Amino acid sequence: MTKHLLAGAAASLLAFVTIFPAHAQRETIHPYLAPVDSNPDLAFPAAPSAFERKKATMLFKPDGAGPFPAIVLMPTCSGFNTSLHLFDWAERALKRGYVALVVDTLGPRGVNRSNCFPPFKINHARLLKDAFDAANHLRTLPFVDKERIALMGFSHGAMVGLGAAGAENFARDGRKPFRAVASFYPACALNDMKIPSREARVDLRFLAREVKTPLLVLMGEDDTETPPKDCLPLLSEQKALGAPLEWELYKGTTHSFDMSEYESQPFRKRDARGNDVVYRYNKDVLRVAEERAFAFIERHLGAR
Repeated sequence: MTKHLLAGAAASLLAFVTIFPAHAQRETIHPYLAPVDSNPDLAFPAAPSAFERKKATMLFKPDGAGPFPAIVLMPTCSGFNTSLHLFDWAERALKRGYVALVVDTLGPRGVNRSNCFPPFKINHARLLKDAFDAANHLRTLPFVDKERIALMGFSHGAMVGLGAAGAENFARDGRKPFRAVASFYPACALNDMKIPSREARVDLRFLAREVKTPLLVLMGEDDTETPPKDCLPLLSEQKALGAPLEWELYKGTTHSFDMSEYESQPFRKRDARGNDVVYRYNKDVLRVAEERAFAFIERHLGAR
């Protein structure tokens, strides 16, 4: 979602027109249920590397033979073209005894700027498959505990997490669910979207229809790019039905609050809907969110 995902979402919905037939009333579209696009599958490292920040898919492990629990880290729609903050999270995971797999969804497919502008070069269903493919790869490694794998996603990657937590999504193709998902500042839905050439308006929903994997959603109260108001009703609805989900809403906090490059100079823009958007680093909230996310993951992964 970082850098113009909202701008591209409405136009990119055209790709779903032939998949989801129009009705007289406004319809809800679930992009993760669409067919996976023709992009090639990702390749993942078979051996871990010494820790470094590099614009590539990287695998890191703690010292020792393991087996260790593991975390798949999914990026924003701009990937490593704008931020390497996933490596900050990989380093935090390593210190806590996790194998960390940082996934580059763009570079191997020749997307050199972002996947935020229409038409999307990589569709949502493909990105969801990337996350499950990453987990399947981890299960082949002798130093990974195959039963203790979590997903941590940010912005667009967090939206992948919302899909990965859904029974309807991990049931496809025999996918094995994650043990826990932590999603940072996702868009749960884009409502009342106008699509060119269609009379009906559309609600685009990223939160899975039936959350079955334990899911934690961390949001900033001042996030105007992926506003919490689009998440809270859906989260509350599923929670009331018994879904294993939790959320936190941090006051005075914007989108991308964990990106330290915005500490001295916040990033500002106006999005496609005319909203003023700012990304501001907040180290105090980051500290709290880090503890909350890892406590949640540790609770649901449990001991071997």
